[in-house]
Amino acid sequence: MKTYIPGYSGTKLFFAVFGLALAAVGLASVYAPLRLLFQGTRANARITTEVVSHPGRPNRVFTAKHNVKYDVANTFHFLARYRAPDGTFHTGRLQLAYHGISDAQIGQTFIVAYYPPAAASGSRRVTLVPIFTLGTWTFGGVFIIVGLYIAAVQSLYLFYSRTPIAIPDEQPIDRPQ
Repeated sequence: MKTYIPGYSGTKLFFAVFGLALAAVGLASVYAPLRLLFQGTRANARITTEVVSHPGRPNRVFTAKHNVKYDVANTFHFLARYRAPDGTFHTGRLQLAYHGISDAQIGQTFIVAYYPPAAASGSRRVTLVPIFTLGTWTFGGVFIIVGLYIAAVQSLYLFYSRTPIAIPDEQPIDRPQ
């Protein structure tokens, strides 16, 4: 009986660490929304202003529904109005940006989370995170899932990379005549 040792432990370790690094990038991407989801204040926010940026041109600011031609260089940012727990209205920047063409429109509402001390300071640039929007979680979620999958598979391969595998000797096949 022969034995075979798979080897390549260094490569398998590299890819296991690479998978963990991918998962860490995804976790860093969803850290702020997760923190706001659990520790922030929630409110309904309505988009009031749309800012269209295009390199080499001044920003265009819209406060009513409009049509902008599709251009891959366009970037859309949104300002939204929300009511604070004390009943006052504030404006913040929605952490939602589209490139090319916008899927959001003026007047659209989102459930958002924000950090209350930033709102109390009176800053117009309070970041509002739409917590129930798929786009908030997709990028980070995909990196976390793919990274953990790669890390798990490569860790399993790494575990068995130095384990001898018994290979039975070849046996002749008896064939009836």
